[in-house]
Amino acid sequence: MTLILGNIDLTPALAEAWVIAATCVILLVDVFLHDRQRWITPLLSLLTLVVAALITAEQHLTGRVLALTVSMSPMRWAMCSSCFRTAP
Repeated sequence: MTLILGNIDLTPALAEAWVIAATCVILLVDVFLHDRQRWITPLLSLLTLVVAALITAEQHLTGRVLALTVSMSPMRWAMCSSCFRTAP
């Protein structure tokens, strides 16, 4: 599945978009559930994560996940890696 907006390929962000949209739906469903139906919320959450994992796996198999990382410049890699370093 390819998601293109103008000149920008949004396919690598498809799993994140799915999680955000599903989270909004889960929150809306949870508002209207009775106490005896609260088991539905964790079930929907797990299904959301399974679908996100499947989307990510499909993108990895087609090489879409690597397309985002390969296109990043060395300077951007340095900026990203400096965010995760811990102080000595």
